[in-house]
Amino acid sequence: MLTQVSDIVVTQTPSALEAALLENESIKSLRPPYNVQLTADERPTWFTDAHFSGASALFDAEHRVGPLPTPLALSSLAALVALVNGEAPERSRRASAVAAADRWAPDEASFALGFAELARRHFAGIAAPLSSREAAARQAVLAAAKRLVAASRSAGEADETDEEGPKMWNPERVTRHLERALSRAYRLLRRAMWLRRLENSAIVYREPDAPIARLLTLRAGEIAQATDAPLEPPLLAPGDAPAAAMGFDRAKYDRLRVLSTELDRIRQGGGSVAIYVAPQRRLAERVLDGIFGWT
Repeated sequence: MLTQVSDIVVTQTPSALEAALLENESIKSLRPPYNVQLTADERPTWFTDAHFSGASALFDAEHRVGPLPTPLALSSLAALVALVNGEAPERSRRASAVAAADRWAPDEASFALGFAELARRHFAGIAAPLSSREAAARQAVLAAAKRLVAASRSAGEADETDEEGPKMWNPERVTRHLERALSRAYRLLRRAMWLRRLENSAIVYREPDAPIARLLTLRAGEIAQATDAPLEPPLLAPGDAPAAAMGFDRAKYDRLRVLSTELDRIRQGGGSVAIYVAPQRRLAERVLDGIFGWT
């Protein structure tokens, strides 16, 4: 790779956070051959419905949950809600529940025992599908997901390596994959909610050991202002309303995801972050702790 470099251009930025944002935008505009992860191409972001099943590249009256990186991002939630609601564990549903392709779906016997163990652990001791309406099943699944993510945060992220081949299913492995898929989908759901709040905000941050703070103002996910922070708390312009989510393309999704990661880095490294989501409405530190912990 280095033998193909013919010139180097250096762009100085006021902070490491803004350097990360510039890197994201530069990769999309210059399309370097070895930086493919953040190349936008024509990949859309996705929105799903209240059942976490149907997916659309556009935000509309039915598809309001998002943005999501793939159309199947929440399919494990949909499958588990259906199973908890008492629907049949057909092959495609078993596969979605463990976040596997249909051809690698667990066998019925292993899945039944693994799901029963999941229910025993997380659905109020019930070892069989609930006989409630879908709304109650949805609530039970989301509550279980929240507990799983909270537990993983307390214990530290578990090693997710899995040396068994995709066909080697047993009840213990089914339970493990059900919990893993549930946690991952819930994190993507919480990330989507957070990015929607972040796309119209004002952020004051100070990098660890930086002499001054910086102010970023976002409008519809674009950086509308980047300057040294004023002494007074920033205000969102009166009358500003959140932009329609239908414009949430992959470039915006990546930009806000990188921004969120950098803000978490600053907080973890001893810097400071203040986020305003409405005029004079600053998110409390405990709220930020929860947001960055979940997402």
